[in-house]
Amino acid sequence: MAAKMIDCPSCHHHGIGIVFSPGSPMMEGLLWLLIFPGIMYTIWRRSNRRVICPNCSTEFMLPSIF
Repeated sequence: MAAKMIDCPSCHHHGIGIVFSPGSPMMEGLLWLLIFPGIMYTIWRRSNRRVICPNCSTEFMLPSIF
């Protein structure tokens, strides 16, 4: 997922958003020792990625028109 220009309705930031993945990379690494749980956790983390505001970390971003 490429970061795109966004507008934040909370703090009115205009710029490039940050791609955020929930969960923990360390937990993902530990679960990969058990193979199947690691696969499931990785799929969950990658399917829940979202772009957040770099200033206030809100998830409700609007695509920039300009």
